[in-house]
Amino acid sequence: MIFSVSLYRYGELLCLASALTLVLLTITVVWRPFGIGSIIQGVSNPAIFDQSLSLILNFMSVIFLLVIFLIQNANQEYSPRLSMLIFKDKYLIGVLVFILGFSAFNLTGLYLDWASPYDLISYVLSIIAVLLIGAIILFTGYFLNISNIVDYVTDRMLRKIDPRNIYSTWRPLVPEHDEEFTEDLVKDVHLLFSTGSRAIEKDQREVFESTLNSISEVSDRYLEQTSGEITNDDFINEIANYFEFLIRTALEEDSRQKYLDDIAEAMGDIALSIVEHRDMGGQSQMAGHLLKSMKDLFFKSYGLDLTSVGHVCIDKIDEVSVAALEDGDYSSYNYYNSHLDDIADICAEAKQYYSALLLQRALNKYQWQYVKLVQLLLDEKLAVEEWQIRDFFDDLASRFNEATSETSLSQEQLLYAALYGANSFNWKLKRADIQGIENPRIERITKDYLEEYIDFHHRILTTDIGNKHSSSYSVFPEMLYLVCYKIELSDEFESELLKQINDNWLDYIEQYYQHCIEEDEGVYSKVEESMMDYYALQIIFHREDKESLQEFTGDFVNLYSNLPKNQDGRWGDAVNRSLYKHLKLYGCWLSLSFDVQKDFPKLFDVLVSDFQDVVQRGKALPASPTQKFGYASKHGGDWVRPWTMSGSQVWGSKVQYAISAEMNQNFGQDNQLHHELAEGIEGADKPRERQYRWFHFELKTRHDIRSAVAQGAALREYLSHSENTR
Repeated sequence: MIFSVSLYRYGELLCLASALTLVLLTITVVWRPFGIGSIIQGVSNPAIFDQSLSLILNFMSVIFLLVIFLIQNANQEYSPRLSMLIFKDKYLIGVLVFILGFSAFNLTGLYLDWASPYDLISYVLSIIAVLLIGAIILFTGYFLNISNIVDYVTDRMLRKIDPRNIYSTWRPLVPEHDEEFTEDLVKDVHLLFSTGSRAIEKDQREVFESTLNSISEVSDRYLEQTSGEITNDDFINEIANYFEFLIRTALEEDSRQKYLDDIAEAMGDIALSIVEHRDMGGQSQMAGHLLKSMKDLFFKSYGLDLTSVGHVCIDKIDEVSVAALEDGDYSSYNYYNSHLDDIADICAEAKQYYSALLLQRALNKYQWQYVKLVQLLLDEKLAVEEWQIRDFFDDLASRFNEATSETSLSQEQLLYAALYGANSFNWKLKRADIQGIENPRIERITKDYLEEYIDFHHRILTTDIGNKHSSSYSVFPEMLYLVCYKIELSDEFESELLKQINDNWLDYIEQYYQHCIEEDEGVYSKVEESMMDYYALQIIFHREDKESLQEFTGDFVNLYSNLPKNQDGRWGDAVNRSLYKHLKLYGCWLSLSFDVQKDFPKLFDVLVSDFQDVVQRGKALPASPTQKFGYASKHGGDWVRPWTMSGSQVWGSKVQYAISAEMNQNFGQDNQLHHELAEGIEGADKPRERQYRWFHFELKTRHDIRSAVAQGAALREYLSHSENTR
């Protein structure tokens, strides 16, 4: 391609050299004061006129052959109009004018029997003719590549797209298009589309890509040079219609499917340019036409296996929708995004692996759209009503639950990964950086947005509650962490959000345990792990707020007390005992900062009334102190590290290990809470001495003790650091 472009440039240089030679000749003949004319007088060859005419005839023969070759190449391969446009080139026209003038000069000289200096002029003109033959050959080599002709045509179109040509009268308030110019421009762009269609048929990708790039460039220039107030534009509408012909050509044969990706990319880029260059409200019809064509293309190409155009359509529709949001045009956003909604609805109903892949991509787009809405709200650029956010999440939850019901495990994993896997929804929300809100109205609306967000995840987890993917269970601990630590709102709004999270979490746990009892199923270990993470975070973030912990503890105890007891079946009371172990572990961690019997009497009484001492069977030692004392245990715990908080992108490894070290402090050999519960109220009245010995029987050296103390203080140090706290 670089070589081909250079051919045209070299041809230009030869033409310029010829023009310069002609100028020097004129100066030589006319400018006589320096005696140049006397030198010319001594040189004479009248036969040059006859010889020059022979050269011209040969020159014209070469040009004729090259022209015929170019016309045949363009006409046979593509369109006759391409060859016609070639001969509008200024250099080719200049060469033609030179040939006519040169011929007339030599004929006149031969007839009048001119002598010096005219014979010398004829000689110099002959040299110029030789240079121009070289230029013509170079131009021919350049135009043999059809993509170069397309680029040449595009340059001509770009130069004439100017407000002085576009508008017949320039009235800023009511600009009026020049219909004749618009018709000519439509004809030119039709030539580009027909060339692209022919390139698809002939499988010439270079020409096709050049054509699409040209269409995008012409559209961008036109949109830049026209008024942003225009709501309906014949030229843009014609471009949208012409894309249908390209799509139809690409769908005719399987081997042409690879071109669909590029077509969708170009349509999306033009729609995005419309949004950028048209005023709010004036963009919907024009950009919407292109997006509808993209949606139709998605459905037409759904069963094809040699293209990824479905992914491209989702990406581009989302890109245009988000651009409308950034312009503050929520109405246009809704219209554009409705095409993505239609795609997502079909993918949710299809229940196929490929549809799950596409829906996974769409779900990621929806998540980033919500984050964008939050960011625009914080920047005070766009605020939408609470019901609009509710509708957004209602539709999203409906699609997700529809897609994950009665589907295969592999499809389910894809969809849950979109919300709760790597770069989860919570991780995306964390990047919105909801802090430092000074406007009370914006703060209130932000709280409303977050309430709908919390309810959305509650709807997801409580639908078909026994068949959730393991990745989803971390969502409540992560939301608790975000609200307590990363999202900065007023105390009132923060309390409301925390209460909502607690209520939703407790409701989910209650429904899940009820399900396990009714279906006679065991409690899934991932649910138990998320429970430990949740109430560990509760204690860490509220250890200075005893009233909040007491309220949460009361609800937690009520949940346990309301579960049916003495169940028959394979699991018996194992489900109830599981929740009791969690209450006991929760109480153990509370005892790090509080007197459980005094400050949380309801919890203490329940733990005492349902207490069952742990009976060691056989000679095997318990794997960890949590097992020894009958607490909820996490798989993989040992005597050195009984419990480790689950890893998460939301809180990171530093918080994970700091909280783990903090909560592991109270699992000493002589666990005090366990013995107080065993001894009942009488034992609990004895003076309390907190156990901060952190597995003293495992620590052998001073280095071990110092490490243990450092780990125990790690969380306080981390949370007090100026860069990581409010």
